[in-house]
Order: sequence, then C-alpha cells, then structure tokens
Amino acid sequence: MFIMPSILVLFLSLRKVKRRVHHWKFTVIGPQQPIIALVGGETIFPCYLSPQINAQDMDVMWFYGESSQVVHRYKYRQDYLNHQHQDYKGRTEFLRHDISTGSVALKICHIRPSDEGKYRCYFESSSAYGEAEYQVFVAGEFVPDILGHVWV
Repeated sequence: MFIMPSILVLFLSLRKVKRRVHHWKFTVIGPQQPIIALVGGETIFPCYLSPQINAQDMDVMWFYGESSQVVHRYKYRQDYLNHQHQDYKGRTEFLRHDISTGSVALKICHIRPSDEGKYRCYFESSSAYGEAEYQVFVAGEFVPDILGHVWV
C-alpha cells in the first residue's frame, strides 16, 4: 500500500521535468511549371517552405535525376559542397537572402544541354523533412533566317 503513493509522486515529478519540444511540420514548394533554361545562360530554381519557417539551421539540398546527384548542399549555415557532383562544380550559387522565412533559391550558371531533367529541392530539420520535384527543359539558342527557318 505504501508503494503506490511513491510511484505516483515519481510519475508526477517526471512529468514536470519533461521539456516542450516544438516539431515543425512543413511542406516544400517549388516551381509549379517547368523551368525553361537557355544553353550558356543561367537559371534560378526557387524553393520555399509553407508555413514560413526559418531554415538557417536546416539541411537544404538540390538533387538531379534518378541517381540523386547532389547539385548543391547547404548545411551548418554554409555551403557544404564535399559531395557535389562534378558536373555542377563552380556553376552553382545558393541564394539565401530570405532563408529566415524559409525561402531560398539555387542559381545554376553556364547551362548545358545535360542540365535538362528532373530536380528535387529537399529540406531537412531535426524533426521533419520534405521535398519538391520539378522539371527543367534546356533550349538552345536559335536564329531565324530571312525565310523563316529556325536554325539551332
């Protein structure tokens, strides 16, 4: 009989020690339409969180294709390019001006025909993760001749 009150006191004490942890749930939103990029030019891949959450301490990555090549990674509040695929080295820039509201973008320069395909923008916090997928089409520069033919 004396054991029951002791267990109850211990249980109530443990409940008071328990900390509140906020688990943010979010949705990653990318471009709703395919992105058209010109060979030799640059393009920007926007990506943001809904609801707006500060993403400064999150892991943010862009992947390309089915093999999930790392296009760019932001981690520990800085660019983290140790595993960046060689095709993207020196061609990417992480745009983080609005990262405190969960809005970021990736700029890719010197667009190549091989950049065409599916990309994924991925966010991961300590308690949640999500991604958005979108399509990029690469168009060559074209010059119409005087007869109206288009040469690529």
